[in-house]
Amino acid sequence: MEAIFTFFIGLGLALDICAIGLSSGTAIQKDRVVIISRISILVALFHALMLFIGWLFGSFISEYVEAWAKYIAAVLLIFIGANMIQEAISDKDKESILSFHTWSGLIALSIATSIDALAIGVSFGVVHNSILLLVLITTPIILITTAATFWLGGKISDLIGKRAESLGGGVLILIGLLFLL
Repeated sequence: MEAIFTFFIGLGLALDICAIGLSSGTAIQKDRVVIISRISILVALFHALMLFIGWLFGSFISEYVEAWAKYIAAVLLIFIGANMIQEAISDKDKESILSFHTWSGLIALSIATSIDALAIGVSFGVVHNSILLLVLITTPIILITTAATFWLGGKISDLIGKRAESLGGGVLILIGLLFLL
């Protein structure tokens, strides 16, 4: 059962980067394969790193918040999901300050898109869920989704970009509510 929840968390995280990939894929004109490969690998690695760091922190504080662990995990997931939905309906473009042609721009994108993973890692650490399973399931999902959405970005960004982030937020909210049950 934990693997199924973890899979859907991976999808939720992937749908967040999906919105950026779909709307920013058109900005990558030269060296598409190289740049999209770099973006995908860095985003996936930063997600894995943030999940692990969050899990370590969550594991550390879990003994102090044991009675409230599932509520903390649920609130974090619901908050992240609601934030993703709020960002999807706002007019701000996350990608407008990022350059995909520089390492600093790629790292900034990777950090910006993996902050949610940090909070999810904390929630998994608090409730003592497996970090290995979390990283092994979510990282390939994020890698593949990032590559696919940046590649397809120019073709369908106007059609689904914001909807993808809203869907990802909704998935995380549902998982947060399931934590309460």
